[in-house]
Amino acid sequence: MAKRKLRGSIVVVTGASSGIGRAAAGRFARAGATVVLAARRQGELEAAAAECEAAGGRALVVPTDVTDYAQVEALAARTVSTFGRIDVWCNNAGVYALGAVEDTPVEIERRVIDVNLVGVLYGARAALARFARQGHGVLINVASLAGLAPSGWLATYSATKAAVLALSDALRQEQRGRDVQVCALVPSTVDTPLFAHAANYTGRQIRMVGHVHDVDEVARALVRLAERPRAQVVVGAPRRLLTILRLFARPLFERVTPLVIRRRHLGRLGAADSPGNLLAPASDAGAAHQRRARLRPLAVLGALAALAGAGLFARHQLS
Repeated sequence: MAKRKLRGSIVVVTGASSGIGRAAAGRFARAGATVVLAARRQGELEAAAAECEAAGGRALVVPTDVTDYAQVEALAARTVSTFGRIDVWCNNAGVYALGAVEDTPVEIERRVIDVNLVGVLYGARAALARFARQGHGVLINVASLAGLAPSGWLATYSATKAAVLALSDALRQEQRGRDVQVCALVPSTVDTPLFAHAANYTGRQIRMVGHVHDVDEVARALVRLAERPRAQVVVGAPRRLLTILRLFARPLFERVTPLVIRRRHLGRLGAADSPGNLLAPASDAGAAHQRRARLRPLAVLGALAALAGAGLFARHQLS
């Protein structure tokens, strides 16, 4: 597909107050786009807008709770009334909750579903309606590798991200024959405030697990999707190996994954139950972190060896 120009384009980014959304907004601004910033925290949105303008772009702040359809519609309407159109819509807002299903309050589970899935659906409806009227547009839904390789203690989060992938595939089919592209960005572990702001009902502190990718690496992938839309882009090779493991050696995957969660994602120190930022916005700044991921060659080789062994075992069973 021919590269689309970002200079002069109108881009809406939800979850723009921190993390991937804030980093991507800055990259869109540096490319000459006008960025409409949406999230719950107006103060952080104003700070992000100042960064966009300092980078050479224009920015508009529209405080929005993506779980409220009226607010999402108002976001789209204000964008069009101010700038005349929407060229790119990024459904990036998301929350994280860690805990066994029976230990996690129902209102927390419901909030994860409302933000991570219903919010994406609301954003897609609002964006696609405008794309239909103007005849073009790019919709980018931010999912997660947890949607391809579900994990225990992340049941609802994994389910919502898998649903975002399915929703993206279905919407793409509906848009065939039109100049409307539907894309899914599938990041692995990213160094953002997501984990610090997570709901936690495990009794232990949360640590970032596996390769921790620099937030700007993922933001760059998101902006590239807007320039050259593709159905799905995965960021994070080591976690991608787990998805392959799940496809070809599910019993092994279901043994390995709980170990990874318990030994790597959860720390040794105890932690009180907390709803994180799910029920109310976080009080801290939550700016995107900048820490480079470190490769773990032995872990990658181990995963490849496990895959090879599983493949040989399967071949032996079939012969």
